[in-house]
Amino acid sequence: MKIGVKNSHSGGKADKSFRYGPANANWEPVVGDWDGDGDDTAGLYDQSRGIFYLKNTHSGGKSDLSFRYGPVRQFWWPLAGKWK
Repeated sequence: MKIGVKNSHSGGKADKSFRYGPANANWEPVVGDWDGDGDDTAGLYDQSRGIFYLKNTHSGGKSDLSFRYGPVRQFWWPLAGKWK
């Protein structure tokens, strides 16, 4: 999947783009601060297997963190946030 990120709410091309995850997998993108450093980064959620694949940088390559959450093949929608 090609991911593009923008540092403002304006038009134009992405400030940074990279490929992450398998092509044509239909995984859902998620965004959050996965390592607590104050910067949001991209992740992907495989709905068919209930697995999150999260990155701590805006780069391709292997995930920095992966885990299963939720029932398999129930096609939940992932939400990221700071829940207290």
